[in-house]
Amino acid sequence: MLHNGFFIGCVLLWGLITMQAGGADASPLVIDPDKQWQYAQQLFENGRLAQSAEEFERFAFFFPDHPQRRNAVLSAGRAHMLAGEGGAALQNFNSLVKNDLTDPVALEAYFLVAETHMMLGNPDQAILHLSNLITL
Repeated sequence: MLHNGFFIGCVLLWGLITMQAGGADASPLVIDPDKQWQYAQQLFENGRLAQSAEEFERFAFFFPDHPQRRNAVLSAGRAHMLAGEGGAALQNFNSLVKNDLTDPVALEAYFLVAETHMMLGNPDQAILHLSNLITL
Protein backbone atom coordinates (compact mmCIF):
# COMPACT_ATOMS: atom_id res chain seq x y z
CA MET A 1 0.00 0.00 0.00
CA LEU A 2 2.86 2.37 0.80
CA HIS A 3 4.34 1.67 -2.61
CA ASN A 4 1.12 2.74 -4.37
CA GLY A 5 1.11 6.10 -2.57
CA PHE A 6 4.77 6.65 -3.37
CA PHE A 7 4.19 5.77 -7.02
CA ILE A 8 1.22 8.17 -7.29
CA GLY A 9 3.26 10.92 -5.62
CA CYS A 10 6.11 10.43 -8.08
CA VAL A 11 3.74 10.56 -11.04
CA LEU A 12 2.18 13.79 -9.76
CA LEU A 13 5.60 15.32 -9.14
CA TRP A 14 6.74 14.35 -12.65
CA GLY A 15 3.56 15.91 -14.08
CA LEU A 16 4.18 19.19 -12.26
CA ILE A 17 7.78 19.34 -13.42
CA THR A 18 6.94 18.66 -17.07
CA MET A 19 4.10 21.22 -17.04
CA GLN A 20 6.44 23.90 -15.70
CA ALA A 21 9.10 23.04 -18.24
CA GLY A 22 6.56 23.23 -21.06
CA GLY A 23 5.32 26.60 -19.84
CA ALA A 24 8.84 28.06 -19.94
CA ASP A 25 8.81 28.01 -23.75
CA ALA A 26 5.43 29.74 -24.01
CA SER A 27 5.31 33.14 -25.67
CA PRO A 28 4.97 36.18 -23.38
CA LEU A 29 1.52 37.43 -22.49
CA VAL A 30 0.68 40.68 -24.27
CA ILE A 31 -2.03 42.87 -22.82
CA ASP A 32 -3.85 44.98 -25.39
CA PRO A 33 -5.51 48.14 -24.01
CA ASP A 34 -8.61 47.85 -26.19
CA LYS A 35 -9.17 44.20 -25.27
CA GLN A 36 -8.52 44.92 -21.60
CA TRP A 37 -11.07 47.76 -21.66
CA GLN A 38 -13.65 45.61 -23.46
CA TYR A 39 -13.14 42.75 -21.00
CA ALA A 40 -13.58 45.03 -17.98
CA GLN A 41 -16.67 46.62 -19.55
CA GLN A 42 -18.15 43.21 -20.37
CA LEU A 43 -17.70 42.09 -16.76
CA PHE A 44 -19.42 45.29 -15.61
CA GLU A 45 -22.35 44.78 -17.96
CA ASN A 46 -22.71 41.17 -16.79
CA GLY A 47 -22.91 42.27 -13.17
CA ARG A 48 -19.52 40.87 -12.19
CA LEU A 49 -18.69 44.13 -10.49
CA ALA A 50 -15.76 43.16 -8.25
CA GLN A 51 -13.97 41.51 -11.16
CA SER A 52 -14.77 44.46 -13.39
CA ALA A 53 -13.23 46.85 -10.87
CA GLU A 54 -10.08 44.72 -10.77
CA GLU A 55 -9.81 44.71 -14.56
CA PHE A 56 -10.32 48.47 -14.84
CA GLU A 57 -7.63 48.93 -12.17
CA ARG A 58 -5.38 46.55 -14.11
CA PHE A 59 -5.96 48.72 -17.20
CA ALA A 60 -4.90 51.83 -15.26
CA PHE A 61 -1.81 50.05 -13.92
CA PHE A 62 -0.59 48.61 -17.21
CA PHE A 63 -1.41 51.68 -19.31
CA PRO A 64 -0.57 54.72 -17.14
CA ASP A 65 -0.19 57.02 -20.17
CA HIS A 66 -3.28 55.83 -22.04
CA PRO A 67 -5.90 58.53 -22.72
CA GLN A 68 -8.59 56.30 -21.09
CA ARG A 69 -6.62 55.72 -17.88
CA ARG A 70 -8.60 58.22 -15.79
CA ASN A 71 -11.87 56.84 -17.14
CA ALA A 72 -10.68 53.37 -16.15
CA VAL A 73 -10.10 54.55 -12.56
CA LEU A 74 -13.54 56.18 -12.57
CA SER A 75 -15.14 52.98 -13.90
CA ALA A 76 -13.31 50.92 -11.28
CA GLY A 77 -14.70 53.21 -8.60
CA ARG A 78 -18.22 52.88 -10.01
CA ALA A 79 -17.94 49.09 -10.05
CA HIS A 80 -16.69 49.08 -6.45
CA MET A 81 -19.52 51.40 -5.40
CA LEU A 82 -22.20 49.27 -7.04
CA ALA A 83 -20.64 46.15 -5.50
CA GLY A 84 -21.05 47.73 -2.06
CA GLU A 85 -17.31 48.31 -1.63
CA GLY A 86 -17.50 51.95 -0.59
CA GLY A 87 -13.98 52.23 0.78
CA ALA A 88 -12.40 50.98 -2.44
CA ALA A 89 -14.71 53.24 -4.47
CA LEU A 90 -13.66 56.28 -2.44
CA GLN A 91 -9.99 55.47 -3.02
CA ASN A 92 -10.53 55.47 -6.77
CA PHE A 93 -12.68 58.61 -6.79
CA ASN A 94 -10.43 60.56 -4.42
CA SER A 95 -7.42 59.84 -6.61
CA LEU A 96 -9.24 61.65 -9.43
CA VAL A 97 -10.57 64.71 -7.60
CA LYS A 98 -7.08 65.89 -6.78
CA ASN A 99 -6.78 67.16 -10.34
CA ASP A 100 -8.17 70.27 -11.97
CA LEU A 101 -11.96 70.40 -11.65
CA THR A 102 -12.32 71.66 -15.20
CA ASP A 103 -11.61 68.04 -16.09
CA PRO A 104 -14.99 66.28 -16.58
CA VAL A 105 -13.67 63.03 -15.08
CA ALA A 106 -12.60 64.81 -11.89
CA LEU A 107 -15.93 66.62 -11.66
CA GLU A 108 -17.87 63.37 -12.06
CA ALA A 109 -15.64 61.71 -9.47
CA TYR A 110 -16.42 64.53 -7.06
CA PHE A 111 -20.15 63.82 -7.31
CA LEU A 112 -19.55 60.08 -7.00
CA VAL A 113 -17.59 60.66 -3.78
CA ALA A 114 -20.68 62.35 -2.34
CA GLU A 115 -22.93 59.57 -3.62
CA THR A 116 -20.65 56.94 -2.08
CA HIS A 117 -20.73 58.74 1.27
CA MET A 118 -24.54 58.68 1.09
CA MET A 119 -24.44 54.96 0.30
CA LEU A 120 -22.21 54.41 3.33
CA GLY A 121 -24.66 56.26 5.56
CA ASN A 122 -22.53 59.39 5.93
CA PRO A 123 -24.80 62.19 4.68
CA ASP A 124 -22.87 64.87 6.59
CA GLN A 125 -19.67 63.86 4.80
CA ALA A 126 -21.49 63.93 1.45
CA ILE A 127 -22.84 67.44 2.12
CA LEU A 128 -19.42 68.65 3.24
CA HIS A 129 -17.85 67.24 0.10
CA LEU A 130 -20.41 68.98 -2.14
CA SER A 131 -20.02 72.23 -0.18
CA ASN A 132 -16.29 72.07 -0.82
CA LEU A 133 -16.97 71.58 -4.51
CA ILE A 134 -19.14 74.70 -4.62
CA THR A 135 -16.42 76.82 -3.01
CA LEU A 136 -13.75 75.69 -5.48
